[in-house]
Parts: sequence; structure tokens; C-alpha cells
Amino acid sequence: MYYFLSHLSSIDICYTSCVTPKLIGDMLVRRKTISYESCMLQVFAMHFFGMIEILILTTMAFDRCVAICRPLHYMVIMSRPRCHILMWVSWVGGAVHSFSQVFMLICLPFCGPNELDNYYCGIFPLLKVACTDTYITGVLVVANSGIVGLIIFVILFGSYVVILFTLRNHSAEGRRKALSTCGSHITVVILFFGPSIFAYLRPPTTFPEDKIFALFYTIIAPMFNPLIYTLRNTEMKKAMKKLTEQPMYFFLNSLSLSDLCYTSTVTPKLLTDLLAEEKIISYNNCMTQLFVLHFLGAIEIFILTAMAFDRYVAICRPLHYTTIMSRQRCNEILAVCFTGGFLHSASQSLLITFLSFCDYNEIDHYFCDVYPLLKLACSDTYRIDLFVIVDSGLIALVTFVILMISYILILHTIRVYPAESRSKALSTCSYHVTIVVLFFVPVLFVYIRPNITLPEDKDFALFYTIIAPMFNPLIYTLRNTEMKNAMKKIWYHRIPLQWKHIP
Repeated sequence: MYYFLSHLSSIDICYTSCVTPKLIGDMLVRRKTISYESCMLQVFAMHFFGMIEILILTTMAFDRCVAICRPLHYMVIMSRPRCHILMWVSWVGGAVHSFSQVFMLICLPFCGPNELDNYYCGIFPLLKVACTDTYITGVLVVANSGIVGLIIFVILFGSYVVILFTLRNHSAEGRRKALSTCGSHITVVILFFGPSIFAYLRPPTTFPEDKIFALFYTIIAPMFNPLIYTLRNTEMKKAMKKLTEQPMYFFLNSLSLSDLCYTSTVTPKLLTDLLAEEKIISYNNCMTQLFVLHFLGAIEIFILTAMAFDRYVAICRPLHYTTIMSRQRCNEILAVCFTGGFLHSASQSLLITFLSFCDYNEIDHYFCDVYPLLKLACSDTYRIDLFVIVDSGLIALVTFVILMISYILILHTIRVYPAESRSKALSTCSYHVTIVVLFFVPVLFVYIRPNITLPEDKDFALFYTIIAPMFNPLIYTLRNTEMKNAMKKIWYHRIPLQWKHIP
């Protein structure tokens, strides 16, 4: 199961990478173009990795069926050579499917520049802009994508019918345990297959809902698949529970929650705007977004500072660590972070509400921020500019300096440590430094300067609104020893034990 899951995670990364970089690039430019060759390459890569993902999910359903319905034969049936063969079949199936799709498209003539009503090169939008009759090609596409997808979905559904039929005579505890191993897989299948079948199992036409459903199988499902399986695994859950007794991970839990809320302030509206012809936001919603963004952003800054203080105490005052970083002290620090975030955000929003805006305005950004709003104001904004620099820029700068001082003190303290102890101490700080750089450098570039807007602002804003919040939990997960041990136990210990005694 985890052999296939490791491959599924790799395919998820490749699959969503076919769409996401181009999507982000298009967000930052007014003229969105793609060459014919790049479009065909995107079609090939998407259908190649998409079909591999479908076949791997089918193989994982077969694995669960064998594990539950034929437990005594599981190690023989799901041997290592058999798993390798199933994986090769998935890759070959993906290549055959993708080549056939692209071959049908390159046979079509396209007259001059065309506009695709989608955020990536999909087959139906391409058929719509072809200069010839595409009825036969459309039928072949439906057969190649839709019907194949439907047949595989029926096979998946049949596997779970067989599993449920087998479990009817099991005890309640046995049924619960067996079904818990299938719950994550069913969730992933629904997230991926439901929208895919809607998109391809129909006549070759385009609907406004196509882009909404495409978001699920191109971005949402591949992004959440590893998280769904991680939260389901017993070893990973035990490791996570063990960590939440430590102050560093107490702050990390709060940081992860803040990250989720912070990026959710921008991403849903951003995705909605990508699917809409006219991108609008009301004054009230704009002010709400501004308040929430600065509230959660300031909380994130203060929590990162608290985590630096935690590392300083752990390395420079190890004997006093449990006393200084008690649970009560951690709660007090977190309360200060929230209070500071609220005061900062309220002051920013209050400054903007004093401004007057004349009639209809266009914001050259993908979210409501202070400087783009100041640029649209009808009144003089000189004094407010100074307040914004003091409130946002200097706070970020002072906090960043405090962070640097913490690490200077840490480096000064560990200079007399043995090499192994220095390496261990620095390893606990390296991932925190990575996150600080990812978040603080773009923030400092945007806010610690006079009231001017630059074309690069949107590029830098992507780092602190989407990229850094998305990668923070992953970076800390891959750093932690307990989590890495749990992952090693899953990938390297459990599977060989199943395959070791195969005759």
C-alpha cells in the first residue's frame, strides 16, 4: 500500500506541476499566452500523469481488496515483483493514453491565434477552436478518456462492493479496522474521479463549470492526497501526538493553523477570479480581506519570533528550558501574538477607512493591500504613508532584527560545543531560518519603503501569502526526527516484512 502511495505522491507533484507554475505566471501578467508547442506538451504531460494516477489508485483498491478478502495470501499475491509489474503497467498505460490524445490533436488544423476559455490546455477547449469538423475526434476523445475513466471507476466501485460483502461476517471491531484502511483511499478517489468523469464522460462541449471541476483534479486533489494519507496513518498520528507536548511544536501547531487561515484569505478569491471574466470585490469585502490578512500575517510574524526565542532558550539555557518555556508561559506568549496581530491589523484598517475613494477603481493586485489602496485614494496620503511604513515596515524590520540577534547569540553560545553538538543544535534551527527567509524577505521588500507600487510586488507577495504558508508544515515535518522515524518505519520496515517470507 505504501509502495504505491510513494509513487502516487511523486505523480501528484509532477501532475500539479504541469498546471500550477503556468497558472501562477499568468496571474502576474496582463497578457496570458502559450505557444502551440507548449500547449501540446502540457496536454501530453497532464494526460500522462493523470492516467498514471488513475491506474495507481485502481491498483491501491486492488491491494486493499486482497488485504481484506485474501489476508492469508496477501504476501504472495502482492509480492515485490508483482508490485513492480503493476507499477510498470500504470506507466505504460499512461504513455499509451497520452500519446493517443496528443496524436488526435496534432492532426487538427488551427487557424491563427486563438483564445482558450480555460487556465490550461484542455482537449475540449482545443477542439472548440479547431478550424475543421471535430465530431469524430470528439467521439474518440470521449472513448479514450471518459469511458476508460468510467470503466476504471466501476472497477474501483466493484472492489469496495467485494470488500463490504466480505466484511459482513466480521466482528464490529474487525469491520471498523478494515474500513479505516479504506477511508482515505475512498476520499482521494472521490476528489479525483468525480470531477474527471464530469469533465470527460460527455459530448465534446465546454461548460462554465469545467474550470471549477478541473481545479479539483489538477490542484486540490494532488495537493491534499499526501496529507489525507498522512493523517490516516497510525504511526504518523502517534508521532504527531508525541510532539504536541513540546513547546516548539505547540507554537508550530499555532503557526500551521495561522498559515491555513492566512492563505485561505487570499486563495479562494484568487481561484474565483481565475474562473471569472470580470474580477470585482466590494469595498466592505476589500476592507475585511485587508484586516484579516494583516491580523493573521502579524500573528505569523510574532509566532516565528517566539519560536526563535524558544530555540535560544533550548540551546543557550538548556537546564532552565522546562521552567522558562512552561505551558503557562507558552499560552501567555501566544496570547501576546494574537493581541499584537489584532492591534496591528486594526490600526492598518483604521488608516485606510479615513481615505476617500472616488467612483470605480481598479487594483493592480490579486488581493486588497495597503499600498495599492493608497494609490487609488482621492485625498493626500503622505501622513498615512508614514504611519503605514512605521506600522508595517518597521515592525517587520525590528522583528527580523530580533530574530537575527537570537541566532547570533545561539552561534556565539555553540562555538565552544563539540562538532556533533553544534551540528545537532544547528539542525534544530535550520528549518526555522528557511521559513523566516521565505516569509520575511518578501515582506520587507514590499513594506519597508515609500508608498510606491512595483511590478515585482505581486511576485514577492506570492511568497508570503501562498508559498511560505503552504510549505511551512511540510518543512517542519521533514525536519523532525520523530516524524522521519515514523515515515521510515512506514516505507522501509513494514513493506519488507510483508515481502520477506515469500516462497
